[in-house]
Amino acid sequence: KGGIGIAIVPVSCASNKGEKMRKNILKEHTLLACMSMPKQLFQNSKVGTTTCIMVFRAHIPHSESDKVVFLSRWQDDGFVTVPHSGRYDKNGDWLAIKSKWLREIKGLAKSDDTIYMRKEIDLSDECLAEAYITTDYSLLNQDNFVRELKKYNLFLYQKTNRDSFLEDKDLVLWLLDNYESFAEKHKNPFSNDNVGELNISKWKPFYLGDKTRFTIKRGDSAYIKNIPEGEIPYISTTGANNGVSVYKDIQNRDGNLISLAYDGSVGEAFYQEDPFFASEKTVTIDIVGKDMNKYIAFFLIAVLRMEKFRYDYGRKWTVDKQMKDTQIKLPVDAHGNPDYDFMERYIKSLPYSANI
Repeated sequence: KGGIGIAIVPVSCASNKGEKMRKNILKEHTLLACMSMPKQLFQNSKVGTTTCIMVFRAHIPHSESDKVVFLSRWQDDGFVTVPHSGRYDKNGDWLAIKSKWLREIKGLAKSDDTIYMRKEIDLSDECLAEAYITTDYSLLNQDNFVRELKKYNLFLYQKTNRDSFLEDKDLVLWLLDNYESFAEKHKNPFSNDNVGELNISKWKPFYLGDKTRFTIKRGDSAYIKNIPEGEIPYISTTGANNGVSVYKDIQNRDGNLISLAYDGSVGEAFYQEDPFFASEKTVTIDIVGKDMNKYIAFFLIAVLRMEKFRYDYGRKWTVDKQMKDTQIKLPVDAHGNPDYDFMERYIKSLPYSANI
C-alpha cells in the first residue's frame, strides 16, 4: 500500500477506448501521472504502437485522493531512428530534455498548457494530455495553408496526367520526373490581393458541434467489393490521394464538402469538389449561413488539421463526443461571426490557389 507502480502501455489504455479497464484499476489505485511518449519509441518492434507512461499509487482508491493528475506530451526525446540500428541521441539533447521533463513533473517549469497540465481526473475521464491541452495556434502560419493547396493541386495534376494511383515509392519517382511541369501550371495565386498577416490573437473559438455553424454528417457503410467500378470517388480513411481509395459507381454526397476521417488515418481532411461516396468512419463537414466554396474549405482544412495531434489508432475522434466538443479558432467579422470573406480572400492570395 502506498507504493508506486509505473507502466508503459498503449495509449488506448488511457484514452476513450480504455474507460472500462481504467475504472476497475482506479477503484483500487490512484493515478498520479500519464505522459504520452514519442510515436517512434517502439518503431523497431514487430508491432509498432503509440504508448504512454502511467504512474499509480498502489492500493489507495483514486476517489480517496485529491484526483489531480499530471498530464504531458513527452513527444520529442531528442532520439532519432536509424534503420536496423535502433534509436540514438543524435545531437546529445537527451540530458537537457530529461531535465526539462523532470522540472515539469515537479512543478518547477514555466506553465505551458499546450504541452502539459495538472487536472482533476474522475474514474470515467480520459487521462491523456491530448484530451485536455490547448491547441498551439502559434504553430499555424501561411505554410500550413499553402501545404493544403499544394497537395490538392498535386492530386488534380496526377489525376489528369496518369491513369491510376501509384504506390508511395513510385509516387516519389513520378513527382521527381514531373515537378517542373506541375509547378509551371499550378504555382500561381488566384489574386494579388494583399490581405495582410494572420492575426490569430483576435480569432475566436467555435464548437464543431454547434449546429448553427456547422453541419456534420456521418458516412455510410458499403461493401465496396460488390459495387461496380465507376467514376465516383470513394472516400475512405486513407491519408493519401485526397482521401480517394477507389472509384465506384455509387454516391451519397453531392460534393463541395470537407471530408474528415475519424478512424484509420484520424484527422485527415480533404476538399471534395465533385459528387462522392463518404464511407463509414468518415464524416462530411459543411458550413451554415453561407455557401461553402473551395477557398473557405481549404482555410478550414488547415485549421482542422491543428487538432490532428490529439488522435491516432489508439484514440479515435468520436463523432458524438470528441468531435462535437472540439473547438477550432477562426477569424471573425465585426459581429463575432466566422469571417468567411476573409478566409476566401486569404486563400486566393496564396501560391497554388489559381488552379484549384
